[in-house]
Amino acid sequence: MNTNLQQVASSAPSLGRDWKAFADRLAAALAALGEDQNLILVVEHRHRFVQFTGSGTSGLRAEAVSNAYLADTDQLTGHQVAALVAGGWRRPTHAPDASKSEKDPAGSPNFFADFDAPVPFEAVADFAVRTLFQVFEVAHPDQLVYNAFHTEGGQLSLPDLCRREAQQADSAAESESSFAQELLAAIREVTGFGDLEFDRDGDICLPLRGSQVVFVRRLGATPFVRIWSPLVRGVDETTDLLVQLNSLNASAGLVRFSVYDGAVFAEADVAGESIVAKHVDLALRRFCGATDGVDVMLQRECGGRTAFNDPPPGALLQ
Repeated sequence: MNTNLQQVASSAPSLGRDWKAFADRLAAALAALGEDQNLILVVEHRHRFVQFTGSGTSGLRAEAVSNAYLADTDQLTGHQVAALVAGGWRRPTHAPDASKSEKDPAGSPNFFADFDAPVPFEAVADFAVRTLFQVFEVAHPDQLVYNAFHTEGGQLSLPDLCRREAQQADSAAESESSFAQELLAAIREVTGFGDLEFDRDGDICLPLRGSQVVFVRRLGATPFVRIWSPLVRGVDETTDLLVQLNSLNASAGLVRFSVYDGAVFAEADVAGESIVAKHVDLALRRFCGATDGVDVMLQRECGGRTAFNDPPPGALLQ
């Protein structure tokens, strides 16, 4: 049974500009895929993927990763599995380690879909992109890398599609250094402060407005960045203060407010890899929007003093 995308496509919402442009590039790449040639799109730093194999005059096979290949901490939820099936993917037919007699030669241990020739490449690309964006929760095409090769050996180059999957870094230190430089470059770009550097604690200090200063740091070896700001110092952990913080936490979305050792902090953890300047810009704007004026309000309501009375001059996010 081959997949028919007509019904799915007719009811699907339109894609954003960046995803639509990527879908166009993917359609072109799939159209150039020859018999026994393979293309894999991987979510960088995770194992979620969609992949394709050209079958010549027989058409095209597409697959989306199943839980059999995902870590326990990254398993697809029941809702995501249902979304894959509703979107047109067929369920896995056997386990990766199934015996020869248990394997379905026309099936797969992944979710899969087969398309007869002539393959509707634009529809297949749209189908795959929606899986990545809507089900696998990939925020932007820049988070994807590709690997392309012939089944019998030999790499394929698709430079117009996206970045090729990198070989493993020579050392953890090399990877850490590369990430730090990408993060610093992105923040310099979106703030306009070309002389920003990491301080001794591994933070990048961003002078903002009024009495607020924001810091950005990487969370250890994880692919996440923490945006944080000390808001008020010298406060007592009273019931009124805790009520205020609970109210803020209920409405601030990704930003968390907490009190520790007489100081109130705001922080947000956001995915940091791959580093894309406009994503950093958006995260900073959301953080500042959620914390703007909170330090002054908490000082007025609960005492203490704002963390920074005279920050260095800056015009970030005015």
